Parts: sequence; structure tokens; C-alpha cells
Amino acid sequence: MQQQRQSQYRGNSAQDMSRRMICGGIAGCIAKTVTNPLERIKMLSQTGEHGLKQTSVISLYRNIIKNEGVIGLWAGNGANLLRIFPAKAVVFSTNDLYQDIFRRLLSTNTESENQSDPQNLQSQKLPGSMMFLSGYVILYLGTNHLVT
Repeated sequence: MQQQRQSQYRGNSAQDMSRRMICGGIAGCIAKTVTNPLERIKMLSQTGEHGLKQTSVISLYRNIIKNEGVIGLWAGNGANLLRIFPAKAVVFSTNDLYQDIFRRLLSTNTESENQSDPQNLQSQKLPGSMMFLSGYVILYLGTNHLVT
């Protein structure tokens, strides 16, 4: 049974990885879009570009809606989505892959689905590292093309 599942997994691994990348990227974009108004208010309060004496969350919120409309709460969201999509796609698609690799390398019992905390922690560090590296490469290539 397990061999049949492994052979089926290997046969659809590219399709499965693509599906996971798309789902992870879309999930990351949805999460970023939902939280963008709070991020925008946080950014304005940190940089001081709001031009108000009062810097409460509610006053910043009202000022954005008054000056820019409701759409102003999502200003700059497009650039964030271009950064978030590949990063979350890499994390989501590689998380199960690295857990499976660590399960095979560090576990003596292959039938056990229960993973210890150190194995789980290590298998979660690698997708995060891959996200950082892929995001850094994308950022580097983007700024390199903008300068030239």
C-alpha cells in the first residue's frame, strides 16, 4: 500500500508541486491583501508621512479614507503581491517535501507518521530559508534591472 502511494506520488510530483506553488502563492496574496490596510496605517505611523499631529490608528484610518478614499487603504498592495507570491509559493510547495526528506533521513521506522519536534523544526527551517533565498534573488534581479 505504501509503495503504491509512493509511486503514485512520484508520478504526479511535478503536477503536485505546481499545484502547491499556485495555491501557496494565492493564499499568501489573499492574506497580504486582507491585512494591507493595517500595514499601510503602521507604515504611515512609523514614517511620519501622514502630516497629522495625532497619530492614533483611528485618526490615520479616517485621514486615508478622507484624502484617498477606501482604495487608499490598499495603496502599494500590488508591489507587495509581486514579492509575496513567489515567496509563499516556495514555502508552501517545499514544506511537505522537506518534511518527507527529514522523515526518511532521520527516522528509523518508516511506518511512523509521528515526527519528533527537532525533525519538525528542521523541516520548517528549510522552506523558510528557500523563501528567503528566492525572495532575495527576485529582489536583486528586480533592482538590478531598474538601475540599468
